[in-house]
Amino acid sequence: MKAIKNFRGIFLFLLVVFSACQSEINEVAHTTTETISKTSPLTTLVQRVVMQKTSHDDIIDYSNYCTVKFPYSVTVNNVTIALNTESDYQKVQANIDAYSNDNDIVAIHFPVTMLFYNYTEKQIEKQSDYNDLLEYWNAKPNLLSKINCLNIQFPITINSYESTNQIANTTTITDEKMFYTFINNLSETKFFAVNYPILIEKSNGEQVHVTTNSQLEILIGEALNTCPENSNPTFNFMDVITNGAWKIAYFYSENEKTESYAGYVFVFKNDGTVTATKTGITLNGIWYSKNENGVTTFKVDFNDDSLKKLDEDWKLFELDTNKMRFRENSSYGDTENDYLYFTKIN
Repeated sequence: MKAIKNFRGIFLFLLVVFSACQSEINEVAHTTTETISKTSPLTTLVQRVVMQKTSHDDIIDYSNYCTVKFPYSVTVNNVTIALNTESDYQKVQANIDAYSNDNDIVAIHFPVTMLFYNYTEKQIEKQSDYNDLLEYWNAKPNLLSKINCLNIQFPITINSYESTNQIANTTTITDEKMFYTFINNLSETKFFAVNYPILIEKSNGEQVHVTTNSQLEILIGEALNTCPENSNPTFNFMDVITNGAWKIAYFYSENEKTESYAGYVFVFKNDGTVTATKTGITLNGIWYSKNENGVTTFKVDFNDDSLKKLDEDWKLFELDTNKMRFRENSSYGDTENDYLYFTKIN
């Protein structure tokens, strides 16, 4: 979330003063809080909101990472059902629920086209090919899945700025696929800002006018934690954190500081001690966590100044066997949150 104080000023500046020097532009380009980059946590969260919806037909395809593209047909308990719209899923569910003494196996009629979470498509010719596809997805249990229960009302406008060539652009985003592709194609040197306000509809029909990055992030976080359609497998935090070695994949406090922790290998032990090793030097610290009202809090404390900034009141918001994601919620209005991401070292 590389800060910028007045992103729209970049566009006016470029339109009016083409001869501005690079240093002046760079100074402006790092002072707005509403601009985010490819590596910003909010960018990943937004992209997950606009992923292809895939969970709605899990009773048919048994996968949260793909969906069968309409039209197609299936057989359930010797009954053939044609599926042309999402409303037809209820026909499948009704057949499954009709009797308690049948096998309820849903057999897809091949060939079909599978639509993946990232909007790519693949033609599946026969059952064995489909079994191979399921095996492929099952081997990737830690993929970040779609965040459901939020729908951005399009069109929206995105302002972007490429720092390498100092080119500013305005893009009209008309649907989820276009927004997903826009984020997926971001370079490391490109920043973008949503032109607020935007309208987001919750699954209960409530519409929210979002005016800041912070408000958007809070809304997505609530959906991630509470939406029953989301794929949130349960992991034991103590078992995960004490299993193997970890590295810091992302650290943000006022600005991104991930590079400051490159090369450190963290090992968390059951007795509450932690070691951080880099280039043969080991630093010792302590860590502890607790769970209150379903929220896991985490603290880590090293005496060494190089790791002192990690000592915050972190709250866990995503966990699996290969990653731990924490944030420290700001208490200063729209001020940005801090983030600490660990990934497992294989």
